[in-house]
Amino acid sequence: MTSIEDFTSQYGLVQKIDAFGYLDYLKNDPDAPRKHGKVVLVTADTPLKASRGEGKTTTTIALIDALRERGIDAAAVLRQPSMGITAAGSKGGASGGGKASLTHPELIDWGLCGEMGAIEAAQNLLVSFAEKAIDDGKLDTILVPRVSEVPSRSLRSTAVDYGKGNVPEKVVLTPTCELMQIVVLSRSMDEISERVAKMVAGTKDGKAVTFGEFVDLWRITGILGDAVKPAKTETVNGSPVYVHGGPFANIAHGCNSLRATKLALKLGDYCVTEAGFGSDLGAEKFFDIKCRYGGLNPSCVVLVATVRALKYNGGVPKTELTTENLDALKKGIVNLQVHIENMKKYGVPVVVAINRFQCDTDAELNFIQKFCEDLGAEFALTEVFAKGGAGGKELAEKVCKTIETKPSNFHVLYDTDLSVEEKV
Repeated sequence: MTSIEDFTSQYGLVQKIDAFGYLDYLKNDPDAPRKHGKVVLVTADTPLKASRGEGKTTTTIALIDALRERGIDAAAVLRQPSMGITAAGSKGGASGGGKASLTHPELIDWGLCGEMGAIEAAQNLLVSFAEKAIDDGKLDTILVPRVSEVPSRSLRSTAVDYGKGNVPEKVVLTPTCELMQIVVLSRSMDEISERVAKMVAGTKDGKAVTFGEFVDLWRITGILGDAVKPAKTETVNGSPVYVHGGPFANIAHGCNSLRATKLALKLGDYCVTEAGFGSDLGAEKFFDIKCRYGGLNPSCVVLVATVRALKYNGGVPKTELTTENLDALKKGIVNLQVHIENMKKYGVPVVVAINRFQCDTDAELNFIQKFCEDLGAEFALTEVFAKGGAGGKELAEKVCKTIETKPSNFHVLYDTDLSVEEKV
């Protein structure tokens, strides 16, 4: 029987996996393994600068370590972060922290797996083709931006003189480009070519012109040959983690690639993944777009929250978040309530994971626990940064209990044929 190792190649200190080839093998070879795991989505309540995020990645990493300690074959699937964002220090990476970390964070947080660079090169080549199309009289304007993993605010709005008047151009971060979304949602190289062909390059005489009308697409797919391969790494405790795809949730769907998720589902009993920002953004897009398009059926949602963020929502200044304040907690917990209610609308059971900090008091934690239980959501305390998998033991128990006793009835909330107004 063919093993996953036959579809991997060493790339620095991680392995790049030919997911297209392996998934085709699983589909077509009668001797291939037929495992199909359960999807656990890790999301969060409203992320705030006061808490620098709620800890989705550290929770995800610790959760698979804790699940594997229980004898469950679990794997995590994470996004490739934008180097421009992690370098600026405005958010964490995709490698966790403390004892809930990946073994080679520098490869993930600094884009050294090659994925971002390849997408950047392919996107910029498309723009170069569009510029030549202006010289050839095939375009009047360019609507596709150049991209860079190094943020440069001075290049966000520029204009280039092609002898026919200035043509606006701009440079944006790589994860925001349309090509990134194409790579993470496509299921084959042919599908990538088909989608790139439909991309609008610009306009001619006021009409849209697509790249398929003037570009040899093999040039683009050739550059993306390595970018379509997920990177396999491990947690510091040896649990498998697949990293692939980095679209932002505020301009795209904020999830890792569809094929990396399906790969993990074929290799493990539980696939733990996450979506960007809060549940009202990343998680809903995970359901509405990725699950719908990829045929995924999530079994459980882990909703990460912090006492500090809930008190901040209740009106407490950042300087006073370490002081017990039950009145503010009671006011701010409505934020968590709506996140729980929104997730349950999709028919997926919810486990609330409170990412515990030293300043959290028993009275505050007891209040949140009772509040969650009254809403029909399981509750677990985690100390994943300080203790790793051991700090996620209770969460792993609650996730397993929820999956075993509360079957998911996942469904999307709208039909794609509806108008935008009806969908909203």
